[in-house]
Amino acid sequence: MLAVVAVEGAFKSATLLSMAVPILALGLPIFDTIIVMLRRLLLGKPLHRADNMHFHHVLMRWGLNQVQAVSFLYLIAALFALLSIVLLLVQK
Repeated sequence: MLAVVAVEGAFKSATLLSMAVPILALGLPIFDTIIVMLRRLLLGKPLHRADNMHFHHVLMRWGLNQVQAVSFLYLIAALFALLSIVLLLVQK
């Protein structure tokens, strides 16, 4: 569905805004992956090696339990999704 929104938006008007909608809808996993990969590159660690620097690990180190961390991540993902819907409606 996100691919259809991106392609449809790209054919209607080739703007950065039409490409931002699907990226924002999947904002949390995309930004988490980018931040973790950049951190690994800066520290000289292999990109394919697992570590505990993802958002959920950081939240749990800050004192949240598993349910609280996941609830917080759901909230952030919902905010990204709402922002993508707002951008989709604004561009029309």
